[in-house]
Amino acid sequence: MTINSNACKIFTGATLILKRDNKILLFKRNIPNKIAYGYFALPGGTVEHNETVKHAACREAIEEIGITIAENDLSIVHMLRLREKYDQATNQTNQILMLYFMEVSCWKGEPTNLEPHKHSELAWFDKDLLPPKIFYLNKLALEDIKHGKFYGEHGWDL
Repeated sequence: MTINSNACKIFTGATLILKRDNKILLFKRNIPNKIAYGYFALPGGTVEHNETVKHAACREAIEEIGITIAENDLSIVHMLRLREKYDQATNQTNQILMLYFMEVSCWKGEPTNLEPHKHSELAWFDKDLLPPKIFYLNKLALEDIKHGKFYGEHGWDL
């Protein structure tokens, strides 16, 4: 088997949707030159090679907002596939992001910003009145979920 060094890289992310009293938990990203800088985003992060998507979601919940979630309390409500890097000259996709959005039915602890060096603010927002500066991938997914759409693809129509 030959390994192609130009093969497409696929990154997987686990994203949490915590709801309370018709509100959704978001935090504001504050790392310059990093994804979603200055925008509100849902908690979550990268799925490591040695873990499942739900395990990653539980780990991220502990690391980012200090709550404990059982994997059985997570429901995948949306999947989003994004073509991030595409070379038109060679018609080659170089990077794809696959995001799993999970609603959390219950958790232990009170969400707290445990990474103030990454997030400047943690707040609950009315699900129908989200802040204007929300990370676009989260916005796409939340809109799809609102309309009952389980799966979305973006970046493919050039």
